Amino acid sequence: YIPIAEQFCPILPESHVLAVSARSDTAKPTWFWAGWCYQRLNIGVTLGGSFDTYGDPRRSSVELGLNLLVFPKLTDDYVISFFPPKWFRDIEYIVWQFTGPTDSNDCTQLIQAQNEQNELNYLQLQTSIDRLQQDIDRLNP
Repeated sequence: YIPIAEQFCPILPESHVLAVSARSDTAKPTWFWAGWCYQRLNIGVTLGGSFDTYGDPRRSSVELGLNLLVFPKLTDDYVISFFPPKWFRDIEYIVWQFTGPTDSNDCTQLIQAQNEQNELNYLQLQTSIDRLQQDIDRLNP
């Protein structure tokens, strides 16, 4: 078995507000997490014009089902990539971009609420990882 490698979205998004659907035919019913999504930027350090740098050190957690992802407006040109969990045998990501105005009050509130939820999800996941590491350390002194 070879884990699924980083997956790149084949389009260049024109919006920083995206919806992502994640699904797997072989995921167990208890699996909810579908990996990480990163914003990748081209800063021109490497030749060939590849998107060589991660935009935000915090990544967006993706769950199975529909997700709203809001990336910082660092540049107009970026790609997104996905890192599925190592234990997944298959996964499909479908990406939609928001094409409406993002400066309306309703949209701004939605984006702010989603950013707060993403931060909470990240902290909860980090806490769970820390607890697992403590349990492992206790079992292997």
